Order: sequence, then C-alpha cells, then structure tokens
Amino acid sequence: MAQNYYWSPSRSAFYPVEIKNLYVKAGSFPSDAVLIDDTYFTEFSGQAPVGKMRGTGPDNLPAWVDPTEENKEAAGILPPGQTQTS
Repeated sequence: MAQNYYWSPSRSAFYPVEIKNLYVKAGSFPSDAVLIDDTYFTEFSGQAPVGKMRGTGPDNLPAWVDPTEENKEAAGILPPGQTQTS
C-alpha cells in the first residue's frame, strides 16, 4: 500500500510526505506524526458523516468521532434549525 501522508493524532491532520521538509523548515511539523496508509487519507479527508467530525481514535489513527461541545462550532455542526448565516 502507498504511504504518501503523515497523520498527527494531536492535530487530527494529514501532512503530505512530499512537502514534509517545508513543515520541518518552518518548525511546524508535529512531533507525533506517523506515516500512514493512503486509505486513511482517502476515507478521512472527505466530508464527514452527518453529526461526526474527523478526530483521533483510541489507536491514534484517524476516526469519525462525535464532536464535543467545545469543538462543535469549529466542526461546522450547528443546532437544529440554525444555519451558518443565522
């Protein structure tokens, strides 16, 4: 399997292998980043299922998780009847 991305559990973010050096030079490459299979990127870089957001599972790999009260706004999950322009 191809491995073209790093995954940072602490940031719930992907980093392309081909530009890792740019992140390192900028001092922004996370210390917990691990090389992962591209299938994780394919599954978890798209639209999240309704009511879920990308996060980190108990195995430190990408997972669809339930948002907490603190991160619902950042995830774009709004209460019923509320819209982005409300």
